[in-house]
Order: sequence, then structure tokens, then C-alpha cells
Amino acid sequence: MEEELLFKLLGNIGVPAAICFYTLFGVNKTLKDLTSAINKLTTDVDKREAEQSHEIARLKDKVNELAFKVENLLRKD
Repeated sequence: MEEELLFKLLGNIGVPAAICFYTLFGVNKTLKDLTSAINKLTTDVDKREAEQSHEIARLKDKVNELAFKVENLLRKD
């Protein structure tokens, strides 16, 4: 009788608990992988943003140079 109760408890509590822990460890591993991927993506985005910011500043300088040259040409006429 005691053995039956032990098997019922193991079946009703032990198996679901084991499944829960297995799922928990799987989710934890997946979250670590996702965190790593998100950090890499964030680094790439920050790098691209800095490059684009530098390129925009360079283009603004070129536009200002051209505007200055055009103004000088218009003044000469």
C-alpha cells in the first residue's frame, strides 16, 4: 500500500516537476543565446550609427563648401 502511494506521488509530482525543470533549463539556455545575439546586434547598430553620423557630417561640410563657392561665383557676376 505504501509503495502504491509512493508511485502515485512520484507520478503526480515528480514527473511534472522534472518536466518543469527541464523546460526551465532549456528556456534559460535560449535566453542566454538571445541575450548574446541582441548584444551583438546592438553593437553593430551603434557602429553603423557612428559611421552614418560621420558620413552625414562630412556631407554637410561638402554642401557648405559648395554653397560658399556658388555664392562667390554669383558675387563675381
